[in-house]
Amino acid sequence: MNELLFENWLIFFSESVGQEIQRIILLIFDGSSSHYSEDIVSLCDDLGIILMCLPANATHLFQPLDICVFSSFKNAFRRGVYEETINDVSDNM
Repeated sequence: MNELLFENWLIFFSESVGQEIQRIILLIFDGSSSHYSEDIVSLCDDLGIILMCLPANATHLFQPLDICVFSSFKNAFRRGVYEETINDVSDNM
């Protein structure tokens, strides 16, 4: 994701949430350079979005779904693709 795309997403997200009710939006994100610039910080301030940047190399602490759920899914998917590829090659020989 580049900075322009992220800016457009922030505007879309803010409009989707609406402003007719009192709200606090806390956006937790990784330290990608496209997520953190003066323009992004200023836009979030204008939209009433509070930014919180996760520290580097802390996925295992802050994103347990990545470790517990998604990594298992990715491994199973890779195994399935590998097995399908092997079977396809065997069938075509």
